[in-house]
Amino acid sequence: MKALLAPASIVAAVVLQTILGGLWPNLCRFFDLPLIPVLYYAVARGPRGALVAGITAGLLQDSLEATLLGLNALSKALAGYLVGVLGLRFALVPLILRVLVIAAATVVSRSTEVATLAIMGKRLSFIPDPHLIQSVIGNCVLGIMLLSAPRRGTAR
Repeated sequence: MKALLAPASIVAAVVLQTILGGLWPNLCRFFDLPLIPVLYYAVARGPRGALVAGITAGLLQDSLEATLLGLNALSKALAGYLVGVLGLRFALVPLILRVLVIAAATVVSRSTEVATLAIMGKRLSFIPDPHLIQSVIGNCVLGIMLLSAPRRGTAR
């Protein structure tokens, strides 16, 4: 049952992000929901788990949102990998460290998307700076709420 939890959480986050993006597109500027489970698996399972989770979430998100295939996969895998390596070096238990890691991962993910599009010569249809600040704040709030939730069955 535990083995199905990782793919189910990633699929649920991507589908929820896609549905919310279709219903309320302005709301999706405030968070990147598939990045949260990627960061969780980066801390829980290290860089390898982060790469698998990031590529899975990114490719699924790219295919559902009809964006450039591989763009989100690259950005989420890179952010997850860096957080996974950081999680091996430091204990990411204090709340302020979690907030900083989520904020940095959001910046890395969005910057990778913008840089990849710029390298490919694509024009941006939005200004990334205000959306980046909104996304960092939203991901930090959402990530802390979801990642700090008490785990069932761990307290004995």
